[in-house]
Amino acid sequence: MTSLNPLRIIKQRIKSAFNRAYFVKKLRDSDAILEEIYKQEIEGEGKISPQVQKLAWKTLIRDLLTNRLEQLNVFDAEDKQPDLFRDLDYQFTFREHGKPVQCVLGDIDYQRGVALLKRKEANLTAAHHARDDYVRVWSLVGPLLQTNEGWVWRDAVSHLEENGGIPDHDEDAA
Repeated sequence: MTSLNPLRIIKQRIKSAFNRAYFVKKLRDSDAILEEIYKQEIEGEGKISPQVQKLAWKTLIRDLLTNRLEQLNVFDAEDKQPDLFRDLDYQFTFREHGKPVQCVLGDIDYQRGVALLKRKEANLTAAHHARDDYVRVWSLVGPLLQTNEGWVWRDAVSHLEENGGIPDHDEDAA
């Protein structure tokens, strides 16, 4: 058996099936695309093996039990973040000795509290970098989409590549 995460294997297979449905079969309806992916990967000749499916289910169950983001009700806007004074049974995942370890909010000590603060700061930094990158690219793509009716992002990128290329992020900083 492979050492790769079975969810990653399935995700790669689903992406490939999506590409075939979208680009080859020209499907655009989400339900039709989902049906085509299901036919290819679950019912088809090249279907995902039962062993990989079983491993994927176990991995998914573990992730759902241990991933703090999955514990929140994503449909309830008021519950998107835990109440740090009342949700003392809210679970966080830490890595200790290379393994995931669960700890509820009420049992967090100083060391883990500092680790959570660093994680939140790193998340903010990553989010700011992602936003800055989007703004940088949008400053090139947005005006092309605005002035060329019917164009999509892909058209704007092709136009930029044909007319001097897309500036590297490093060139922008220089």
